[in-house]
Amino acid sequence: MLLGRSNFDEEMISSAVDMLKDELPGGWKICSNVERIYSKIIEERVAKNGKKFSKEKWYLVGCDGASYVFATLRNSRIIQISQVSP
Repeated sequence: MLLGRSNFDEEMISSAVDMLKDELPGGWKICSNVERIYSKIIEERVAKNGKKFSKEKWYLVGCDGASYVFATLRNSRIIQISQVSP
């Protein structure tokens, strides 16, 4: 599903896709389906304790509500999706 370089593992990508497909307040969804993700790392850091920070731009294929999103990996397991582009 994911093409390109990414710091997200398979489980985190699956969780992020679920977030994109979840219903938001007001009944709106970002995507009803995601076929593929093309990832580009914008920023990455590894703290002294080994925890990763990564900000990636994900180009979405098959998503009817956005062409790309910014996915951020914080503290090695916390995921944030932001700046959704129509």
